[in-house]
Amino acid sequence: MPRMAAQPIPEARKAAKPGETVLLEGRIMGVLKPFVAGRAVFILGDNDTITPCSGMPDPDHYPTPWDACCDPSENRVNGTASIQIVDENGDILKQGLEGVKGLENLATVMVFGTVAPESSPESLLVNASTISVLAPPQYNQKSGHHDHNHDHHNHDH
Repeated sequence: MPRMAAQPIPEARKAAKPGETVLLEGRIMGVLKPFVAGRAVFILGDNDTITPCSGMPDPDHYPTPWDACCDPSENRVNGTASIQIVDENGDILKQGLEGVKGLENLATVMVFGTVAPESSPESLLVNASTISVLAPPQYNQKSGHHDHNHDHHNHDH
C-alpha cells in the first residue's frame, strides 16, 4: 500500500468530505490563541499559506509570534484547520493539549484523522487519531532561532 502524502490544508478544505481520512502537516499557529483552554482542540496552520509573526522582517516586534495577524484574513481562513481529539461518542475531550508531548505554539506537527461530521469547506474540522510532533517551535522562521536571549518554558509571549 502506498504511503499517504500530507495534503495542503487549503486543498483539504475544498476536497475532503466528512468521514474521509486526511493527513495534514503544518504548524500550530494562525490565530492569537491556537489552543482551546480545557478542550483537546488546536489550530493547525499551513506553512505555504500563512506566515506567523515570527516569520516577519522584525519578529521580535510581535508579542505573539504564532499569530498571523499581518496576513490577509482570507489566507488565515483558507490556511487553517481545527484539530480535535474526541471520545468514542464523538465528544471533544475536556483536557487542554497545550504543552502535552511537545504540542506548543509554532511546533510543526503531522495529523492523521477523519474529517468531522460538522466540517465544511469554510471550516475544516479534523478528528485526530494520530498527532506527531515533527519539530519543536521555531520562533524565527528564517533563521530557526529566537532572537532575544531568554527561556520560553515558564511564560507566554
